[in-house]
Amino acid sequence: MKKNIFKKLIAIALCATMALSCTAVAGAVTKESTVAVDFSATDEVTIESCYHYFDCTKLPKPTELDEETRLAVIDDYISAMSFGSYGTEKLTRDDVTVEYYGSLDDGSMLVKPHSDKLNYPVLTTYVPFVEEINSIYVFEAGQEVFIYRNNRFYSIEELYKGGELTKDYLLRIEYLLNFENFKDRHDVQNIIRMQAIGNTYTPETAEPYYKALSYAMDVRDNENSTTAECTKAYFELEKTSSNLELLVVDKAKLSDCYYYCERLLRDAGDYLTQEDKKFISDLKFDAQITLLYPENEEYFYSKTDELVQKLLDYKMTTDHPDVLSYAEVLKIEELAKARLEAEQTYDPEIGLTVGNVRFKSYNGYFLINTSTNIAMEVLGTERFNGYIIEDNDWNIPSKFGCLAINPETNDVITLEDGINNGTIDTAVLYKEYCNTTQYPFFPFKMYMLGDINGDKELSIKDVTELQKALAGMREIKKTYYGTDSIFDFNGDGDVDVKDATAIQKALTL
Repeated sequence: MKKNIFKKLIAIALCATMALSCTAVAGAVTKESTVAVDFSATDEVTIESCYHYFDCTKLPKPTELDEETRLAVIDDYISAMSFGSYGTEKLTRDDVTVEYYGSLDDGSMLVKPHSDKLNYPVLTTYVPFVEEINSIYVFEAGQEVFIYRNNRFYSIEELYKGGELTKDYLLRIEYLLNFENFKDRHDVQNIIRMQAIGNTYTPETAEPYYKALSYAMDVRDNENSTTAECTKAYFELEKTSSNLELLVVDKAKLSDCYYYCERLLRDAGDYLTQEDKKFISDLKFDAQITLLYPENEEYFYSKTDELVQKLLDYKMTTDHPDVLSYAEVLKIEELAKARLEAEQTYDPEIGLTVGNVRFKSYNGYFLINTSTNIAMEVLGTERFNGYIIEDNDWNIPSKFGCLAINPETNDVITLEDGINNGTIDTAVLYKEYCNTTQYPFFPFKMYMLGDINGDKELSIKDVTELQKALAGMREIKKTYYGTDSIFDFNGDGDVDVKDATAIQKALTL
């Protein structure tokens, strides 16, 4: 498949939410109901074409009712609307119009009385001299009335003839299916956010899905999208996503390759040369296509080996110490795994991923998040050089879920050991921690002591805020797990005037 054909589709797919299960999409749509369609956003889409596209069965065009029946229907409608909270104004016969949808086999009629004062359309199966009214919200446009159920549209006539148009049935399916009006751009946006992204699908089911997703994105981004275009985009995306079938392959190896490229561009992109950026970006895109749109199992594994080897063979043209090659990242992963296995805290079912390696050098050491390796829950809080690190921890040997590894010396230490022996500067760590809230990496919580106003600096403003807290003018806050407080600057367990004095002294040093 040619790269330029799918580049836009893949980019769109990866920008969607990473929901991993397509069961979130409302309803399963059968393949029998699928209708081939050209997803060109420039095509004219009308309500009529939507009816045809969704196999709608139309009711006969209305004809005039005799006057006696029309007035009887109006009177029944006014009577029904007088109960409940449908409107505050008293209706007269002149306020109500009646549309007729034809007679059914038993002589009863399908009619829809309506008043602009209430804006509450009611479809009525009207049988003369029978007072009960069955009503339901329906999809409607012009003279057509129908509902969406079990993967397709049905006319009211079909449900009636099938013996399903009873009051109890209508109330039940109205509750279960949450009948709505035609879709708009907001509905299209919502269903795009629900899409199943991140899995590998068979080409036969993935191709129509990504075409539908591309069309839906165009409709969403077009401020002049019509109701019919939005309806078509919504239901086709729902339909194709429900038809997605997973391609059963082991994608861990290629996923690691992809996430390495993604993290390198994101975390160390400022240090890369243009040559490095182009190579990594192109390889990342090739990995995306292979992960999301493989031709078959044989192609997937062959392409995986090709891309991984290409990445291993590439020599970075940058010499910045914060940039790691793929081979170095794999080595860090193996060193971390060996340490965890020695401590009997490595879970092979969870494993490690190169996506956990932090591209930032602390005197030649790089951090790797090992927080997925479950051992026991221990609430850990410590103060280091003017900072608090806190974690509801599940990890051994690292109390705070991170190991520091030097790929040149093969040295592996815990985060707390690295801080204590000066290998890891807490000020640098805190700066990195604050800069990664957008992409959570560190499994722990980190705070600067005395930073009362939260501006990430210690200043006289914090003394003023602390004094306000002592006067009861603001709340004295604790850390996330409640084990410590940045207000307690001197660490004596109390928040008092001594802490304000201690901050002032620290500012003079």
